[in-house]
Amino acid sequence: MNSALVSVKNLSIQFGGLKAVDNVSFEIGSGEILGLLGPNGAGKTTCFNMISGVYKPTGGEIWFDGRRTDGLPPHKMASLGVGRTFQVVKPFGGLTVEENVIVALGMKHYGRFFASWRFWNTKESRDRAAELIEMVGLAKETKMRAGLLPLGNLRKLEIARAMALAPKLLLLDECFSGLRHEEISVIEDLILDIRKQGVSILLIEHNMRVAMKMSDRIVVLDHGRLLASGLPAEVTKNPAVIEAYLGKGGNSDVA
Repeated sequence: MNSALVSVKNLSIQFGGLKAVDNVSFEIGSGEILGLLGPNGAGKTTCFNMISGVYKPTGGEIWFDGRRTDGLPPHKMASLGVGRTFQVVKPFGGLTVEENVIVALGMKHYGRFFASWRFWNTKESRDRAAELIEMVGLAKETKMRAGLLPLGNLRKLEIARAMALAPKLLLLDECFSGLRHEEISVIEDLILDIRKQGVSILLIEHNMRVAMKMSDRIVVLDHGRLLASGLPAEVTKNPAVIEAYLGKGGNSDVA
């Protein structure tokens, strides 16, 4: 194996007669932000679901941190160091911000079958939750019920819960979606701070300007196939990428 944190090799998955991802390969280096882009239905979230263990590939291999992991369940991937957020944010709405993060810390330490709150709600967990909540900028909302948070703060809470798993790899699915310009800038800074901690990030994002600004490299999918990969400046000039986003005859930068 090479030194990449993640190696996706000839990855494929089929649902009935639909091949949602077809022979896709890419790598993610340690501390790298890789943008995974493509039009709607390109297979981006399906790739996320295979890397995080939600789906088992029908072909190809996934290697994470030196071991083959395709087919392992989500709780196992989380314990190995894979955290993720979701495009549709679903916190435990009746719990506070602090309690949401403590639950995530409990899953890290005790796994999916260990459900006793008294073991999770310890001083150590509360202290670590406070650190994560401070990191994402929600210290003033610690005791607020998560269901009352506006979208921008819900996105922050999702990131805090994912970071509670102490991930080596963080999968971010449309974490800028629906945010105002000011909120986007805050999340951008947060992601860059997380990368400084040595965490690798795989980023799905439809806001092309944000994706190109944030990503060290870009992988573009279209209809489940790898369309292009490279540096952001290279990918935005790629005729196949321009056609996929703008249609034939498109002559503008994707970004």
